[in-house]
Amino acid sequence: MVTIDRVQTGVRIERRILKTAKALAEALDIPLGELLEGVLLHSFEGKAPFSEAIIHKIEALKSVYDLDLTSADAHHLDEPSADDELEDFYAGRIRTAGFAHGDHLRMAFLALNRDSFPVAFERYSEGIRRLAVHAGRPEKYNQTITGAFLSVIAERLSEHPQTDFGVFIEANPDLLDKALLDQYYTPERLASAQAKSIYLLPDRS
Repeated sequence: MVTIDRVQTGVRIERRILKTAKALAEALDIPLGELLEGVLLHSFEGKAPFSEAIIHKIEALKSVYDLDLTSADAHHLDEPSADDELEDFYAGRIRTAGFAHGDHLRMAFLALNRDSFPVAFERYSEGIRRLAVHAGRPEKYNQTITGAFLSVIAERLSEHPQTDFGVFIEANPDLLDKALLDQYYTPERLASAQAKSIYLLPDRS
């Protein structure tokens, strides 16, 4: 075995590629990071990273996740501007499937970089609430969790302004942990009906 030093990174990646890679890592019973390490190390040496059997498994997974991109598309992928992405989020025009915690953080980051805190708080909260409704789970919306994460991000940005989300997350990897709010709130307070409907102040000092 080789002893290494792993680091957390805030890299962005196309959603269907990521879902396919996660499913493949699960099928191989290895962490996603380990899968990516193997692919990169093989690629660095010009070697094929997968056997024929695994390639067949990948093709099946690509079909499941509607991944129709090929290597010819590499370096030719585009995405909406930050403003367009944020407006799509506010208007409920984004896919709710696969919209994970990291995506919530990115939208909060974009909102706070564009608007004042009061405006960002109102619009971001409504955007998250709309996501829950569109996903068919309106009861999952929690105003306190939404507002608390937005507040923590706003505080970090006020101390160290940053316009690149990847750089920001790399400097603040603890934000990726949903349990971060445990240091500010007791579980009972966060899970309360009141916390779901209004923004509660922390009950832990």
